[in-house]
Amino acid sequence: MSPASWGKLGSATYNRSDLAAQYYDEILFEGKTFGDLLARNGPRLTINATEIALGAQFTFEPAQFALICSDYASYPVSRAVTASSAVPMLFSSVILRNYAGTCPFVYPPWAKAANASVDKTSRAYNLVQQMDKYADREEMPYIHLYDGGLTDNLGVRPFLNRLTLSGGSYQLAKDIGVGDVQRMLVIVVNAQSEMSTQFKQTDLDLTLGQAVEATSSIPLNSYSFDSLTLLRNTFDGLASDLIEKRCEDWAETRESTAGCDDFKVYLVEVDFDQLTDKKQSRMLKHLPTSFSLSIDEVDSLRAVGRQILTDSPAFQAFLRSTDKQAPPPTN
Repeated sequence: MSPASWGKLGSATYNRSDLAAQYYDEILFEGKTFGDLLARNGPRLTINATEIALGAQFTFEPAQFALICSDYASYPVSRAVTASSAVPMLFSSVILRNYAGTCPFVYPPWAKAANASVDKTSRAYNLVQQMDKYADREEMPYIHLYDGGLTDNLGVRPFLNRLTLSGGSYQLAKDIGVGDVQRMLVIVVNAQSEMSTQFKQTDLDLTLGQAVEATSSIPLNSYSFDSLTLLRNTFDGLASDLIEKRCEDWAETRESTAGCDDFKVYLVEVDFDQLTDKKQSRMLKHLPTSFSLSIDEVDSLRAVGRQILTDSPAFQAFLRSTDKQAPPPTN
């Protein structure tokens, strides 16, 4: 709303999301790119947005950029973060140019196998169909990205997709260089807010703001529930699949299979519903998604996150299994 921005926003090639990305660079990212992140050799980072024409998740990672023949390393982190949080109506879409077909991109083996599969309802086949749409540059010369929460508010889908496309947990572990892994800890942080439902106390029609909040929150929360259910169901067979395939592999490639079955996976879910103090839980779930929170609100969020994680039986079991000193539960 600043008058200093009106001149920029008057341009047909500069919009609210461009302004947000510029602001993020000023206060956080200092113009850094994904290439700068890769050069630091730190943890793998994936930032997710939603491609609005396809209604599909778009993940900022090398494979996605290879598909559209674009340079991942030179892309600014600030623009990816802007895309991942570009709430429709409040922000404009972040737009990428699609250069598919201008580079020697070759579909990976799993994609060819999924495309030839007779099962047209599988996750792998569905993902390949999305790839095909990106590959048609004439039909889709531009990619419009909005908030990643529209398709995956928990950020677990990229892992599930990689697991599906790699052909199993052991193959994925080998692909990322941890084929000998013994313990796997997955922490899912569900920080979704709870919409106000004061309208249920009156016989008056919903305001425009209430209607927009309700119609956006319902599918988002339902999709998050389905994602968690899918993740739990996937983990039921993840350990047994890894152990079986790894023992088979070691029997063929090593002198001994000792330790091939030493693998356990732990899933920790962190959300406000796990608090015993329901008044505190409601207060935290009604905090706004905002650029500004009070110091007390920030301190409460950090303290509660630590409390829920520390109290988790799965997290305690993981620490014990790795011979780490588990902190005592706070309850």
